[in-house]
Amino acid sequence: MIPAPPPERSISVDDVLAIHYLLLADDYPRLEDRLVWSLDSARLDTGYELRYRAAFGAFVSADPSRRPHLDAWVANQPRSAVARLARAAHLLASGDQARGEKFIDETSEQQIREMREWYKLAATDISAARSLDSTNLIAHWLAIQMAMHGSSSDVPRAILDDGLRMVPGSLLLRWRYAFALRPRWGGSMDEMLDFADESDSASTVNPRLRLLRGMVPYDSAIVLLHDDRDEEAIAMFTKALSYGDFFLYREDRGALYRSMKRYEEAIVDFESALAQVPALSGARTKRAASLYWLSRQRTGPEAEELLRRAKRDACIAAELDATDENVTRLVDKIPALRPASMGGAPPLSPLTVGNSLLMGRC
Repeated sequence: MIPAPPPERSISVDDVLAIHYLLLADDYPRLEDRLVWSLDSARLDTGYELRYRAAFGAFVSADPSRRPHLDAWVANQPRSAVARLARAAHLLASGDQARGEKFIDETSEQQIREMREWYKLAATDISAARSLDSTNLIAHWLAIQMAMHGSSSDVPRAILDDGLRMVPGSLLLRWRYAFALRPRWGGSMDEMLDFADESDSASTVNPRLRLLRGMVPYDSAIVLLHDDRDEEAIAMFTKALSYGDFFLYREDRGALYRSMKRYEEAIVDFESALAQVPALSGARTKRAASLYWLSRQRTGPEAEELLRRAKRDACIAAELDATDENVTRLVDKIPALRPASMGGAPPLSPLTVGNSLLMGRC
């Protein structure tokens, strides 16, 4: 088996924070400049769409304080597809928060109803964005996510095919669709394998498509994890990664390593996941916890450096969304990592991210 190539370069967390601060400052011209979509770039550069998606991580947040800024952006730039997609990303995140992370048989009807109300609002923005710019694949990516909760598997497939007609080598859309084929979402292992075969046939356009074959062992790992079969789950996550280094596989294996107190291995996985998608709140807060607990096992300058890194991760996660459950759970369990912006002590030393001085806010 020829493994998929390693991940291509992504954007930095500084870039994500810059977009976040531009939104809070209602600086629409610079937001638009940073988020211009280029179909030609997506066709010519296989990593472009994933970097673009990483930038949208600044909006994948259920923090209610974001909504006024997003509403103002849409009102100020009514012909902007990007503004609509940014608000849709926020609305879908709000819907996901309302639903929760448990399996469907552990999710109440009230949670499902609330999720669907948020999704209806997002659908309006996605439809408007597609009418303004039908080439922006973020619209397709969000639409597939939303269609996962519909009644027909043909819907996400139609959205996928529409996107692939524009960008045949798209990994962004294929992994989102492959995620929807998992049995817990109404698909099956056979469908996942068939889709992996289909994606392999397009690997001459984008060699990283081979990593989609890892979705089958990845899903097995999630089921094993649910059944508390941790060592078997680790083996399946590792098998998934044998097909290619992918943030999804790294983040979840890292989370399991952390729960098993295998902190050094967890940190390695989180490093890779965050290098690919810097705004992953779960990976960043769990890396902070891993760094903190590892610092308790060390002494001297090494312990201080681990603690400094843990505080920086907690700081950044809170800057991006202090209401995120991953953030609140972290600071409740480890008060020493609570940023100043959430009522904690100031950091031991200045922490800078891009041009923003975070000391005093974290």
